[in-house]
Parts: sequence; C-alpha cells; structure tokens
Amino acid sequence: MVTISTNDLSLTIGTKKILENVRVEVGSSELIALVGPNGAGKSTLLKAMAGLIPEASDPVQINGARLRSHTAAERARLVSYLPQDYQLAWKIPVESVVSLGRFAYGGSAYNMSAEDKEATQQALDTVGISHLATQRADLLSGGEAARMHFARFINTDTDILLTDEPCASLDLAHQHQILALLRGLAEAGKCVVISLHDLDLTWKYCPRTIIMHQGQLVLDGPTAEVLSPNNIAQYFGVSATVYDDGIVFNPTI
Repeated sequence: MVTISTNDLSLTIGTKKILENVRVEVGSSELIALVGPNGAGKSTLLKAMAGLIPEASDPVQINGARLRSHTAAERARLVSYLPQDYQLAWKIPVESVVSLGRFAYGGSAYNMSAEDKEATQQALDTVGISHLATQRADLLSGGEAARMHFARFINTDTDILLTDEPCASLDLAHQHQILALLRGLAEAGKCVVISLHDLDLTWKYCPRTIIMHQGQLVLDGPTAEVLSPNNIAQYFGVSATVYDDGIVFNPTI
C-alpha cells in the first residue's frame, strides 16, 4: 500500500495565495481527477506533490514520511510527474526520449540494461508509438509528442503517477486511450492523480474527483456526487445535465 498526502498545504507568492490549507490523501489503486476553473491551483498542487516546489514540500508525505526526507533519487523512484508543457532541447530519436524514464534506475539512452530496453519497448508498445521509435522527436506532431512523453512518464514505473492535463493536444481516440491506460495502472495498484478540464471524461474514467477553487480544495468524493449539476453550475459557471453515462452541457445557465 502506497500513499501520498498533503497536510494543510499552503503556498503564497508575493501577496497572492496560490494554495490554502489543502488536505488530500491518495492511496494505491486510486485514480483521482483534479478539476476546477483556470487558476484554481490544480497544476501547483501537482507540482508540490511531486516535490518541485521546495517551499511547499514540508506538508507532503509519502507513506507517512516527509517528501523532503527522501533523496532526489529516491523520489524519482517513488513519484513520476508529467507537466502540461514540455520542450525538447536535443534532436534525438523518440526511443531515446522514452528511455529517459529509466534514468532513476541507472539507465539512459546510452547506458541501458536489458531490463531498461525491455521496459522502454513495452512503454512504446503500450502507447502505440513503436513505429515512431527511430524518428526524430522534435519533428513529431503535437499529438505524437504528447504520446511520446506519456510513454516516458509510464516508463518510470513508479507507484505514484501525477500528470497535468494528459489529454491536451490529443485527438478524441487518443484521449480515451490515455485515460484507459491510467485507469488500468490504478487498477493494477498504482496511485494516480490527474488534472482535467473535460468533466465528461472525468465522469467516465475517474471514480473520485476533487474540485479546487481559488487555491482551496472545496469538494472531494465519489465523482457521481461531486459532479452534480448544482456543483458544476457553482464552480464552473455552466449548466449541465448529468446522465448515467456522461455529462451534457447546456448553452446557458
């Protein structure tokens, strides 16, 4: 059983409160969606949970131990994080980018064990981009690049997976593919937290949903309860009809 939690996590930059007293705990086999309007604090919370904001690291714990008590190498084997935006600095093959997921285990594009090579090939196969393995990563389309970075992300094989808008840049079919993969990883025992803007996809794939608003966690529970028409209207400013198999948004409130 693995857990990642925050205890009264707050972050202020200048005079602006970015996060305020956020308490959340995520365990094995959970797939949790972070939703909320722009500027709600979703991306910042994920970065803090990943240990990427030093001034906000104290309240973050993994398996009951402070995140900062782990070395960088230990954290890299515990938590993987995929941001919304990513840039490539080198003109290297797709396979080499995906192999960077093995860095925490001592592997790299130029120093991979048989196990690293097998894991990298499996990640390419899982995301369906094996045919792109030898292509230059900087020449991919936006959607292809997103899938490549997702393959690198899952190639880390960590117990905790944090990803910010994993469906951005993807067409409809690949949005469903990625969310189905994340759901499968959670069902296999991983702890998965994702931020999403698409509430219908949240409804379809994520059993638990957290709504954030103005840096605060305002609702946390089963998706069927959290994404009620009243809550959607209150926190997202849109009218919606909720059905058993999805959410339909109405033109006006």
